[in-house]
Amino acid sequence: MKILRKIYEDEKPKYHVKTDLGLIIKVTVSDEMTEYEINELINIVAQNMDNKLKNNIE
Repeated sequence: MKILRKIYEDEKPKYHVKTDLGLIIKVTVSDEMTEYEINELINIVAQNMDNKLKNNIE
């Protein structure tokens, strides 16, 4: 997983992330979250999306 960029849409931080399987996803987070919480959330979402892709291929 790799964070590509961080942007602000509607005054909310949004991360563009490339998952291990190559999916490009957007993850919107809260300004109140710590950097650790943001990284954990992004990792969980990226893994979840990769698992969904794997399940669709099988």
